[in-house]
Amino acid sequence: MKMASSTALLFPDTMPTWAATTPLLLLFSAVTQYRPTESNRDLPPPVPAAPGLCRSHAPLPLGDDLDRFLRLVKDLRGHAAEYYGSFLSTLSPGGTRFQEESVQQVIAAMTRGSATAPTPAAVDETIWQARLLLQLAEELHREEAELALHLAKVAAMQQQMLHSLRGDDEEEEEEEEEELALPGVAAEPARSPIRTTLLCRAWSRLFVADRQPGQPEILATANSEAAELVLDTYAKLRNAPPATLCRLPLPCLTGMDEEGYLGRRAAFRAGAADTLTALFTAMEEAMENGQAPGAHWSQLADQWTTAVAAHFSGTTGGGQLEITLLPGVSLTTLCGQMGRTGDEQGARPARPHGLMVHVTTT
Repeated sequence: MKMASSTALLFPDTMPTWAATTPLLLLFSAVTQYRPTESNRDLPPPVPAAPGLCRSHAPLPLGDDLDRFLRLVKDLRGHAAEYYGSFLSTLSPGGTRFQEESVQQVIAAMTRGSATAPTPAAVDETIWQARLLLQLAEELHREEAELALHLAKVAAMQQQMLHSLRGDDEEEEEEEEEELALPGVAAEPARSPIRTTLLCRAWSRLFVADRQPGQPEILATANSEAAELVLDTYAKLRNAPPATLCRLPLPCLTGMDEEGYLGRRAAFRAGAADTLTALFTAMEEAMENGQAPGAHWSQLADQWTTAVAAHFSGTTGGGQLEITLLPGVSLTTLCGQMGRTGDEQGARPARPHGLMVHVTTT
């Protein structure tokens, strides 16, 4: 059987971050994140910056409406009190609406005067709401990341000043010429200011509406709340728990800089090439037949553990990658339920059995 693609679709992140991607990239050759639009304006460089590791995909590009959309997002940021509740309320349980007229006016403004006739997906209000929420969340997340970086620089400066005040005059001039050391991989991925349940709902709507072929078929996340929502949604759909295929121990990557991480990752993936091939072949089979032979997965987990110990010695305790099968439920059906999309006719095709890889801390 042909081996499954060794890539994954990040969920529900629309921007890659060090802490979220580094553990996943030990298993996957690359990760793809959805973009609310096809614009990469003001996005930070991929993290890590090695070419091809972090990819972006706009499932529903806006085309001629892109500039109008970005201008309206900017306007929304300036009138958050008027609009914020409207967009979130339409994604909330029960679909309670507040200031519905304002929402409709914004959507109408986005599509008015388009040079080309909008597609049904483009004019669907729920898709516009999903794009808006994810775009606003992304901008808020980016601002918080910039603030965190600034605070890290301030902390580094304080440490340097304390060091010089303690009397290390001989090294003072040399230290002043050096670039301030910044933290490497964070202990925990930064979370969006917007609730995870709303982000997952908006993200799921884009997933179901995505018609572009060739995208990853495995969900991957370092967001424990998002993973828990997937597991709970499956359990409600099937009245049964999902199947844990295996748990792969992770090295502790906290504080590791980019050069050190990429070097160890390359060596690890080269040494564990056969194990990785077997893992993705097993994932492919599980997504097709919905079965999870325990002994085979246990052997693969043991081989992974040996390879991690060989290439990340002294860095244990980084949690686990948990590979979970969703027997009898495709990712399209799952995301349709999470996104409250209703009719799934014409939705994106998917494997009959979904699969998710998520980072756990235990």
